[in-house]
Amino acid sequence: MSNAASAEKNLESMTNPSEEEDFKVLPPIVESEQVDEAVNRPTPPPAKSAVTEAAVIKLITEGVAAQETEYTREIEDFLKVGSITLKERMLLDTHLRESDLDREQADTIEHEIRARFNLKPRSWTKEYRNSCHALKKQSPHRIPKQDLTHLYDTYVRSQRVPKDKAEEISSLLGVKPERTWIYHWIATVIGGIVLAVIILTQIPMPDIVKPTGEVSGIRSNYRQGDIVKLSLNATDDKELQRIAFNVKEAPNTIKESWKVIGRESSKEIQFSTKDWLTGKEYPYVLTVTDAGGNIFEQKGSFRVDETTPPFARIDNMVGHYTAGDKVVFSVEVNDNEALKTLTLVVDNSPVKEMWNITGKETKQSGVFSTKDWKAGIYTVTLTATDVAGNSATDIKNFILAGKIESIPSVTPAAGVSITTPPASPKVETPVAPAVPATEGTKTVAELLQECKAHHEANRLLTGKEGNAFACYKQVLAQDPNNTEAKGGLDKMTTDYQKLVEDALTAGQLRKAQQMVERLRTVNPNAPALPKLKQRVAALEKQVMEKQAVTPESAATQETPAPPKNPPKPKPTPAKPTPPPSDNDPVVGPQLY
Repeated sequence: MSNAASAEKNLESMTNPSEEEDFKVLPPIVESEQVDEAVNRPTPPPAKSAVTEAAVIKLITEGVAAQETEYTREIEDFLKVGSITLKERMLLDTHLRESDLDREQADTIEHEIRARFNLKPRSWTKEYRNSCHALKKQSPHRIPKQDLTHLYDTYVRSQRVPKDKAEEISSLLGVKPERTWIYHWIATVIGGIVLAVIILTQIPMPDIVKPTGEVSGIRSNYRQGDIVKLSLNATDDKELQRIAFNVKEAPNTIKESWKVIGRESSKEIQFSTKDWLTGKEYPYVLTVTDAGGNIFEQKGSFRVDETTPPFARIDNMVGHYTAGDKVVFSVEVNDNEALKTLTLVVDNSPVKEMWNITGKETKQSGVFSTKDWKAGIYTVTLTATDVAGNSATDIKNFILAGKIESIPSVTPAAGVSITTPPASPKVETPVAPAVPATEGTKTVAELLQECKAHHEANRLLTGKEGNAFACYKQVLAQDPNNTEAKGGLDKMTTDYQKLVEDALTAGQLRKAQQMVERLRTVNPNAPALPKLKQRVAALEKQVMEKQAVTPESAATQETPAPPKNPPKPKPTPAKPTPPPSDNDPVVGPQLY
C-alpha cells in the first residue's frame, strides 16, 4: 500500500470514529506529501534529560492531586443544590476524559462528598429520571435530537443505566432516547402518486431467564406462641414483578403478596404461632415472578411443638432411712403428646437413673442401696422431658441416719417423751369440681358474671356452688379465644404465685406445698413454677434439718434416775390435736 493510500485511510478512520473511540484524543492529520518525508526521515537520538525519574514521578503525582482537587471542587459546587443535572454530568465527564483520573477515583470522590453533605448515595437511575424531567420541562412538545443524543450517551451508552430500564423511564415520561429500531418501508404507487407508509416497530428479545429468591431467618422448629420472623429476597436479570409468601395449613391464613419493581427486592414478614396445632409440620412456599412471566418457587416447612410440660411424681419414698438401708422408689410421668427421657438423681451420691420413654405415660420403679453413705439429708430430683423439649421436675428429701450397732434402751422419765420428726406431709393436688349443671346452656356473658363473682369471693379452686377456675374453663370451652376468661386465669396464676412467695417468706412449709400444687393445677406452664418448687424443696430440707434427731446424740444424752416414790401426777384431760388447716395465716388474701 502506498504512503498516500495509507494516509487517506487514516483520515477516513479519524473522521468516523467508532463507539469505543469517541472519547479518545485523535492524532493530527498527516498530509500525503509529508508521509514519505516522515517515513524516510532518520530517527534522531534521544536527548539526554536532566530530569531524574523521581522528579518525573513527583510531577505526575502533583498533577493527579491537582486534578483530584479541581474535580472535587466541581462536584462540591454541583452538589450544593442537592443534585447534578445532565449538562453538569456531561461537563464532569469531559473533564474526567481530559484528566488522568479514572472512573473509580471519580466515583470515590463523589461518594465522599455526598456523605459529607448528608446526601443519599448516587443513583444513576434517579439521576437519569431527573434529567428526563428537566428535558421534558424545557421542551414540552418536542425535545431536540441533540439533547436526546447527549442524554443517551451520558447514561445509557456509558452503561450507567441499563438500556431496558432507561426505555421504561423514557416511555413513562414521554421521552424517547436513541434506541435500535427496525424500519419497514412499504411503497405503493397508485395513479402516479407514491404513498409511503413507515411502520416503526421494535422486536423485543424474549425473557426466558427465571428470577431467583430466598427465605432467610426461618427456623426448622418453633414452640406454640412463638413469633416467626423471616426475610424474603428476590432478584432478576431484567425486571421483577411480584413476590408472594404462603404458609399452608396455617389456622389464620398466612398469605402475603407484594407488587415490586426493579431487579432486586427484599421484604420482611412476621407472624405468631399462637393457637396453632402442635406436633405437625407446616409447609410454606415463596413465589417470585418477573415481568416476563417467569416464575421461581422455593418450598420448605417448619414444625410447631406444644409448650405444656409433662407431669412427674416420685412415690413410695419415706422421709427417714438408716445407713445401709435399701431405698425403694417408684415414679409416674405423663405428657399430653409424647415423652422422651426420664432421669432420677440423688445428690452427693452415685445414684443416677435414666430411661428413654416412648408414649404419653409410664411408671418406673427402682431401688438403690445407702451402704457406706454418710449420715445427712439427701435430695432426690426427678426430671421428665417430652419430645418438644418441655421438662418438669419433682423433688423429694429424705434423712439418712448413721447406723449404730447397739443402742441402750432409754426409759423416759416421768413427764419426758422422745418424739421422732414427722415425715414430710403429703400434699394432695386439688381438683377443681365442675360447675353444677343447670337447665339450659348459659351464655358466655352469664358465665363470665358467675366467674367474676367466684373470683371476687376467693373461690378459686374450691367451693360448694362452683369455683372460678372451673367457670373460666367452661367459658373457654364455648369461646376458646375469650380474652376475659384468659385474663381471669392469668390473674389466678399471679395470685397463687404470690401466696407461694408469702408462705415461703413466713417459713410455712405445708402452706407453701399446698399453694405450689394449686399453682400447678391452674397453670402448669407458669414460668415461675420450677423455681418455686425448688424453693419449697429447699424449705422442706431446712425444716427436716431442724427436726432431725440423730441416734448418736440420743445415745449420749444422760437419762436422769427416776426419783423414789415420785408423786403421782394429777390427771389432766388430753386435748385433741387439731388437724393441719389450709387457713394458716399468710400475707395476702386467703384463697380457697
